[in-house]
Amino acid sequence: MTAEKQGISNKFIDFFHSLDKGVGAKVVGEDKTVSGKLNEQAAAVVAKTREVDQSRGVTAKFSEYYNRVFSTGVGQKWVALAAPELTAGSSSSTRLRKSRCSTCTRRPGVLP
Repeated sequence: MTAEKQGISNKFIDFFHSLDKGVGAKVVGEDKTVSGKLNEQAAAVVAKTREVDQSRGVTAKFSEYYNRVFSTGVGQKWVALAAPELTAGSSSSTRLRKSRCSTCTRRPGVLP
């Protein structure tokens, strides 16, 4: 999809490209752009985050925790409600009614 189809003119896009290059040349360095510098910084942050995650096993711990939670009865109900593709053939309002716990009270206008 082109910028024109999204309602953004090429003149507007060109303005931001020239601004990116002009400010980048003054702030970051010759033949560099602000967006390029931001991309470099973002890549460094992502790499450091992955390194920390692998060394401490944060993702593995969360995965183990969520697997335990979703294996419970309440977790299964939540999965059935939140992931409609897993419960094909039932409407969202039916899933919502079935998932309500017995301690919930009906509030007019909030739930079907």
